[in-house]
Amino acid sequence: MNIKISEDTAALLIMALNNKGKSAARVAVQGFG
Repeated sequence: MNIKISEDTAALLIMALNNKGKSAARVAVQGFG
């Protein structure tokens, strides 16, 4: 699956992950970046 993530989608992803932990969000963002 090729997923293109827009800034809005990334923001929603980050907010969702922030519910579990900011460190986890950073790891996810780096993975997509």
